Parts: sequence; structure tokens; C-alpha cells
Amino acid sequence: MLLRAALLSFLSLSQAIYVPKQHELSHVPLDPVHEIKKRNFDQSLRISVFYDASIDDLDSAKKNLIQQQLLPDAKNFWSGSLNVKQTTSPILLNRDCVTATRVYYVANQPRHCERRLARTGCKSTTTCGTVQVQSSHLQACYSCLLDGSGCEKETGSVAGSGVSNSDYVLYVSSIQTSDCGASSSESASGAENVAYAGHCQLDQATDRPIFGFVNLCPDRLSTSPDSYDQQLATVKHEILHALGFSVALYAFFRDENGNPRTARNDDNIPTKYDSDGSYYLWNSSSTITTITRPDWQTRSGTTNHDVNIVVTPKVKSWLESILTAPSSRASSWRI
Repeated sequence: MLLRAALLSFLSLSQAIYVPKQHELSHVPLDPVHEIKKRNFDQSLRISVFYDASIDDLDSAKKNLIQQQLLPDAKNFWSGSLNVKQTTSPILLNRDCVTATRVYYVANQPRHCERRLARTGCKSTTTCGTVQVQSSHLQACYSCLLDGSGCEKETGSVAGSGVSNSDYVLYVSSIQTSDCGASSSESASGAENVAYAGHCQLDQATDRPIFGFVNLCPDRLSTSPDSYDQQLATVKHEILHALGFSVALYAFFRDENGNPRTARNDDNIPTKYDSDGSYYLWNSSSTITTITRPDWQTRSGTTNHDVNIVVTPKVKSWLESILTAPSSRASSWRI
């Protein structure tokens, strides 16, 4: 049922996904890997919501719509639908690096930035999509010299208190960006979006996203009761992208034993990267593959059409359980 609820929500609407750049995606150490592997998926997903200052710029009706209705309802839906392996450590997020093209990974430590001479390796502010991260949620600045030596926590840099009793940190903004569009024009992504969302940082042990954002486009929000159900469906849909159902994360999917489905390098990062699409490439034989359907119906008639299908065992098992005749294929969902 949990998988079914998640996938049906994902399929209900068109996509508007924020895909982080290669240097924006980082791993955060929480609990030790050997402890995480022993745990079951018995923790209801705990989502901690924080509102960006842009929410205060809205009129009272839209502000209340977001803070009192849309986000609480969407949060409760996913918290009641998804389970994760319990973590006990507070979530402390990595800082952005001054030099984004070179970062260093040290086992069980935060991401290290590049440090040159007396210059700090970390930026003064850290962002994710449309939001700036609160200093109290940030880890101290860790950095290494250019050759990878001298890795350490920088003198004078202090970590915040982090976010306790949480499995996911969600920042919420309401900014009319180019990806929103307007009633009279299309967005940069080619659609008029009520909201869009994405992830930025992952758990080092499981690759599960632990931090992301959702931006609700203020000019597209309606306070009419008649619009509420559709807007809630949109917000739930977008939050699912931030929780992990995103083209940027298919290469990070793991099997039932916690092992990566796609080959990794020494830093535990997938080995192949698509710079045009800004995502890592996945193992098509065990995660998602492409097939050609010869009977695709269009206004002009039947044609050949390439579709991507999810082929992980649990997705196939669920589909087989609801189809009259079991199939070896998964589904023809557009990704």
C-alpha cells in the first residue's frame, strides 16, 4: 500500500522537477552504516518543515493556505504513507563550497571543500533551490588542501544544533521564479507550474534524500476552496520528487540488501554522469529501462514510441498483484 500510494501520486500530474547540479548533491553522515543496515523500515517518515522568509511576503490568505492547510496536509500524507530506517542523530547539513568543482569525501565525516592558503573552503551561505539554509542547520566547515591532504574542520567554524527527531528537512518558499510561469506566459520548463521541488543532500549510509525544498508559485496559488484538492495533489506530487522519486536519483537506488544497483567509484558515487541532463546514469537492467511500444495511439494513428519503465522487483511485484495476468514487465510510466 505504501508503494502504491507513492506511485499513484507521482503519476497523477505532469512533472516539474528541480535537478541539482553535480556539485550541489552531497552526502551527510548520520548514524553508522553498520547500525543502519541492521534496522528495519519501521519508522514513519518524520518530516520537519521550515518556512523561508518569502512566505511572510504573501498576503494573509495565501500565507494561511500554505502554512495551515497545504503543507500540513501534504506532510501528514507522506508521513503516513512512507516508512524509513530510523536514524537517531540530528541532521546537520553540509555547507556549500567556494570551489564547487573539487570536493573531498572522508568516511563518516561531512563533505570537505577545497582550501587554498588562508582562504576558507566554505561559502558564507548555503542554498538549496530557492532557499537559504539556516546557520543552525549547518555542519561546521570541513576542508582539504588541493592535493587532498590536511583534511580537517576549519578553525573557528562551529556546527549548529541541527534538526533532531527528523528523517527529512523540508524548506518551503513562495517565490515567482522563471520556472513558475504566469497566466499569460509559459515557464522556463515549458509549463505553468503551481509548485516545483527537489532534493539537495542525501544520507551517506543509504542514499536516501534527507534535505530538500518545495517552492509554491505565488501567482499561481488560489485561495478558492474549489481549487484546494487540485493544489494539494500538486504539492504532494512535488514533495515526492524531493523525497527521492527523481531522475537525479535513479542511479542511487539500492536493492533489498542495501547494495547499490548502479556501479560506484571509490567515493561511493555512480561512475557515469550525463552533463547535459545533470544527472548520474543508472544501470538500466535493474532499475529503469527503455522499450519501444509499436502500438502507441496518437491523434494521427498508431506509431512506435519509446517509453521508460521501472523494473525494480518491488514495483514489478506490486503491478503483478493488481493485474489480471502477471507480466514480466513493470509499467510504461513516463519519466
